[in-house]
Amino acid sequence: MSTIEVLSPGALSTVQDWPGRTGHWAVGVPPSGPMDSRSHRIGNRLLGNHPDAPGLEVTLTGPKLRFSAPATVAVTGAPLAVSLDGETVCQWTALQVPAGGVLSLGTIRSVGLRAYVLVRGGLAGEAHMGSRSVFASAALGGRPLRRGDTLELDTARAPAGPCAPGDATALAPDGILGAKSFHGAYTWAGWFWRHFVRETAMLRPEEAVRRLTSLPAGRLRLRNCHGFQHQRF
Repeated sequence: MSTIEVLSPGALSTVQDWPGRTGHWAVGVPPSGPMDSRSHRIGNRLLGNHPDAPGLEVTLTGPKLRFSAPATVAVTGAPLAVSLDGETVCQWTALQVPAGGVLSLGTIRSVGLRAYVLVRGGLAGEAHMGSRSVFASAALGGRPLRRGDTLELDTARAPAGPCAPGDATALAPDGILGAKSFHGAYTWAGWFWRHFVRETAMLRPEEAVRRLTSLPAGRLRLRNCHGFQHQRF
């Protein structure tokens, strides 16, 4: 069995999959899933994974992870220092991690708030309400990583073909690798469309208005100078 040992969890690291857990507003469960879904999906594309393969979402500071067996990983999202066995490596590319290799993520810098660690085949585990995504406040789908945790890799879902060639520069939108990152504005607009407009499109107008006006003020908060983010409670 191929596993990842959590040597250090970082500030807040959780398992997330795309498109996440949606469609449960009626029973009080807000949407869950990657805040920056595009970075999550690009990482999976680099590895040849299905877009819904679960990975790790990292907030502010990243984890330190030891791999029990050889694995292929990609680190995407907001810019941060990444090292493999003490050697600096790049984001937005497929990385070959040897058995016993230690992948370390530093502190997010410059722009953005979240980065992603995707593994070829994805992370194994049981879905809750149709998703592997962790909704930490409700302990739904699991909890944030802790030191000593072990994550199992879903080797059965590892694609047979090769990873995407090269790096993800051609896949990334303008500015994703520079100071004018889309983190924030793009993510908020995408979340609002996917998780609110899409879910309310079939409702009567008065019910859609009621849901919009009943969103708590804490649901929105400033992410950075580029826009707003959805905060999972």
